[in-house]
Amino acid sequence: MYSFKVIDEFIYNKNKDVAIKLVSKSVFSGDNIYNVSKFPYFEVWILQSQYCNVTIANTVYELYKGDVLVFSENDTKDIAASDNNAVFLSLQIDASAFNEILPINALFDEKNFFKSHSRHFKNKIASVNPTAKIINENIYKMIEAFSVKRQGYEVEVLQLSLNILLTIARETNYHTSSEKFNSADVFSKTHKSLKKAIDYIDSHLGEELSLEKISSIAELSPNYFSNIFREQTGVKLWDYIGEKRIIMATQLLIEYPNDSIISIALKCGFNNCPNFNKAFKKFTGQTPKKYKTSMLRQEENL
Repeated sequence: MYSFKVIDEFIYNKNKDVAIKLVSKSVFSGDNIYNVSKFPYFEVWILQSQYCNVTIANTVYELYKGDVLVFSENDTKDIAASDNNAVFLSLQIDASAFNEILPINALFDEKNFFKSHSRHFKNKIASVNPTAKIINENIYKMIEAFSVKRQGYEVEVLQLSLNILLTIARETNYHTSSEKFNSADVFSKTHKSLKKAIDYIDSHLGEELSLEKISSIAELSPNYFSNIFREQTGVKLWDYIGEKRIIMATQLLIEYPNDSIISIALKCGFNNCPNFNKAFKKFTGQTPKKYKTSMLRQEENL
């Protein structure tokens, strides 16, 4: 079963056209979220649940609380919750209505910001990415603006929406200019280099990792590798490594319930408990001990 609840909407003219809408989406395990050919809106989703898997066009994304998904109007609608039930906040922007108020497409060197994105953009922005944090902050401020409705709140809602759009445009590869990839050979080589580096990272999470070692695996200079990694993945290298290590830790805490916290930390590449606890709580909202206790209790109740 899939349900949604409109939190509030911004109606901008006498025809009651809706330019901006905030929606709470509840998605249950195995359900299709969309089964239409195209999105009716440009949408930005924030996961409010602790964790879920979502399948988008046959690609499975691991999502954690605060992760962001961005969809253009032309994105695939083959989206389903793979296992866990999930609750999302969704910011929906009607392109034609929004452009009548503020011609956003004129602000970017693109034909239509809302309609499509670069082929290099992969929808997800991890919560550890500062870009995701900015998007979260602005959407929650928008909820407050809608709730309180102080004088001039409409301008505030527009400004917050624009903040989100500008952040996506500037800080991600949502619209990568074609000049950066004017050679298919160059892109192919860079893609292969990044894949080698990511494969190495994913298989050595429990070991000490350094920029010098990782960039040498990619056969790129450290500075160039860092820039390319962020441009192509939408996240900084060390944020990516931190996220993958915590994902690994959440799995090991359940698989090996008798292991100590420091033992799990060391297996995931952390050299002490304080750093592990801080990173784990930042990512999941809980300490490792509380997370393990709550997850094991859930398993017992199944």
